[in-house]
Amino acid sequence: MPPDLAFSMELRPISEDFVPQAPAVSGLDRDRLPGEAPSAESAMAAAASWATAEDAAEPAHVFEAVVRSRGGG
Repeated sequence: MPPDLAFSMELRPISEDFVPQAPAVSGLDRDRLPGEAPSAESAMAAAASWATAEDAAEPAHVFEAVVRSRGGG
């Protein structure tokens, strides 16, 4: 899919509370995200800007689910 037709962003954690197994499932590095990932507010503003861009090639599919497969399939 061309880059202008997809939007993806990691978010800065909003709390220190989390399920310990979650990072292993998601593949995200909780130690990296606080320093590198944007806040939820910034990410939502970027998503809104992307979804409403006037030069978009086609309408945005905002709530399309993405499933990652790890390992054997």
